[in-house]
Amino acid sequence: MIRTGNDYRTAKGTTMPDSYNVSFKYGNLMITNKDGSIKWATGTTGFANASMAMTADGNLVIYDAPPEAGSDRFVIWATTIDNFAGATLRFDEVHGVLELVKGDTVKDISTLGVSMTPNITIVPYGKQTGIDTKYANGARLYWTLGAMQVMDGSTILWKSPTTGAGAAFEMLPSGDFVIYDAKDNKIWSAGTGGYDNSVLRFDGNRKMLTIVRNGTVIEQMPRTDTFKASMSTVRNGLTELPNMVIGPDATRVWTENTAIEDASRIRYSKGIVDLVDANKDTIASFGVYIGPAEWRMTMQPDGNLVIYYKKADGTEDPAWAAGTFGYNGAQAYFNMKEVSIDIVHIGKLIKRIGGRVVVDGYDLYDKKDIPGNDIMNMRGSVDELKAKCNEMIDCMGFNTDGWIKKNTTDSMSPSTTVSLYTKRYRTQYSYKSLANADSPGSDISHITGDVATIRRVCDKDPNCKGFNTDGWLKSKIVDTPTASSGMTLYAKQQ
Repeated sequence: MIRTGNDYRTAKGTTMPDSYNVSFKYGNLMITNKDGSIKWATGTTGFANASMAMTADGNLVIYDAPPEAGSDRFVIWATTIDNFAGATLRFDEVHGVLELVKGDTVKDISTLGVSMTPNITIVPYGKQTGIDTKYANGARLYWTLGAMQVMDGSTILWKSPTTGAGAAFEMLPSGDFVIYDAKDNKIWSAGTGGYDNSVLRFDGNRKMLTIVRNGTVIEQMPRTDTFKASMSTVRNGLTELPNMVIGPDATRVWTENTAIEDASRIRYSKGIVDLVDANKDTIASFGVYIGPAEWRMTMQPDGNLVIYYKKADGTEDPAWAAGTFGYNGAQAYFNMKEVSIDIVHIGKLIKRIGGRVVVDGYDLYDKKDIPGNDIMNMRGSVDELKAKCNEMIDCMGFNTDGWIKKNTTDSMSPSTTVSLYTKRYRTQYSYKSLANADSPGSDISHITGDVATIRRVCDKDPNCKGFNTDGWLKSKIVDTPTASSGMTLYAKQQ
């Protein structure tokens, strides 16, 4: 218990023997759970000589310096309660709550505190499960029900697209700010992995949450138009938040991502991954039909996004890969705005899978190649090879030695002489998918390959009205599809 006139410094902490602990370190007053995660904190870390005291009017105050600093010390956090002189501070170790107590009146200080310092910094410390920092100007950083919120009074300026009891947040040493669900899965990330030594900073004056490295703002939430314009130099043009994170070395298997109502989501069935927009139209599909086998999608430490399936003997084999190995520590994000999976390495977009924009472009893989899968050889400049590949429906890319490729989903190999260009096709049409169904007859041709390959061909054929996962392009989709176990039917939306 802290009484009026007692002064507590950073070096002094209080440890309770029960489930919750309370401590005061580097200016930050915090309550931790038994596992060491933070339940609540003032968010005022970074003041090595800070002190804490109860004032005569019954308020708890945190200063940036000890009493001997005199007029040179400043209030960095304080409760704001009137007519509470003689109150004491008590820790309820059963419920993990700090309380101001005066007679029979008890007040929870987590609802009373206001930050007086212009910036609150969260350094890599471990998972945290609570923060509520308020400013006199109405700015507030508030963690509630699994979501981080930046507020101006009661108005939410920015909110992470997450929810759920038992969630936690963490600023990682890699520079990424992430949110976990109750099962410790990473469900959201700011996408700033690779910017080592960054800190998460709440700017109370501008009412925004920022990620800062060596004085440079790498990310800010909410974003301003000025920051968006500078992103090409700050973060290499990465797209808008929010993003759902995959990896590295993290396995995610979704039924559907429903973090935000009326938002895009990931849907999967038997090894086929669909990226679905808010209108429930399938924007892109990738993977290989596996059937009833157990499968998983994982972002490997080498930077490759891979779908594995489990064989009858219990061992696993890869069924599909993004082909981005060699970018150690890369992360994959489900980009809700663009409806794509973005593979990012140190802030640079390496590859985009899906996406709602109609663009024919190419991704360059320097000093890499895919053996075989050759259609023809042609001598010419990169622009001439691109033009030739664009003319060919079955061309999926080429290397700088002039070999035009019919498949670029196989694993890449290092090369000392050539580089590989892979076609980045973002679909012109959306497709509606129907599981365990088929449209009999009206076959145009048969295509061998995964869903993404079949879809590219259907996109470019005006007579193609859809296809099934067995590779048959259809000139007509019947009004009432027939049942077909294990088959998925894709109908082109005009």
